Amino acid sequence: MSVSLTALAACAPSSDPVYTQFYREAGALADTGSFGNSNLNNQLVQTGERQYTFDLANRFANEVLTTVNFAFNSAALDAGARDTLNEQAKWIRQFPEVHFRVYGHTDSVGGSGYNKGLGKQRANAVVHYLTT
Repeated sequence: MSVSLTALAACAPSSDPVYTQFYREAGALADTGSFGNSNLNNQLVQTGERQYTFDLANRFANEVLTTVNFAFNSAALDAGARDTLNEQAKWIRQFPEVHFRVYGHTDSVGGSGYNKGLGKQRANAVVHYLTT
């Protein structure tokens, strides 16, 4: 009896995307959102643009502060944060072809939903300041 239950459990659909494609429409797994990334990476490496991006990221990290700190439970920018962002803005203006990402983080105090919202508020405060 236990052997037959084990065999039936082994036949259940798994979470493996290739295996579960059998139970979906044909071609459902054809593009997982990364189609073309390999060619794009190869093109950027061959033209030197990939190294250029890495070099600029390293230069940015060496020339300006890359983080802004906030007071506990706050998304308000203080004078120190604004000074850091002003330096970053000067640097960013030199390279308008480069795209930047802003991430908001919190400490581990509070629930994950609250911290996610606070992190988003902090990121939005930085983006708003930089775009003005």
